[in-house]
Amino acid sequence: MAKTFVERILGFSADVHAHLMSMLHGEASIREALGGVAGCARKLAHDLRKKPVTVDRRAAQSYVNRGVQAFNARQYSKAEHLFSQGVECDPHYGRAHLYLGNTYYKSNRVIDAIGAWERAISVEPGSEAAAAAEEKLLRMKMRRTQDAQKVVDQLEMREDG
Repeated sequence: MAKTFVERILGFSADVHAHLMSMLHGEASIREALGGVAGCARKLAHDLRKKPVTVDRRAAQSYVNRGVQAFNARQYSKAEHLFSQGVECDPHYGRAHLYLGNTYYKSNRVIDAIGAWERAISVEPGSEAAAAAEEKLLRMKMRRTQDAQKVVDQLEMREDG
């Protein structure tokens, strides 16, 4: 059975992660890790050229609507699957990416959430989904800045104390 668009992207993401982790753990040089990432990118590009991505906005909307119900019921695994199906049906549907990002975030997969929110912005710039994704990214940046300030404050208190 042929891999779906989302499966291909997730596989690519896992491969890239593995190469970068091998570099961080000293098992591979930067050059080797980047060479592996480049190879993964070439393979993904080849795979995506083999089968054109079909777009079915109605099916995507249906998956997203069911995903929202699962998300609201805190069934995050089910919601992730449904939102992923929505992305697969229409990779240019920003709302599917937005909610997939929200689900990743609730599942403590922050890096995946950021990527999904960035895709929501890039596939439908100016849409409500893009605006919501931009707001989520802005909130994350603000939290990160606040957390960094707390660390600085604590270090200054230690120096003073």
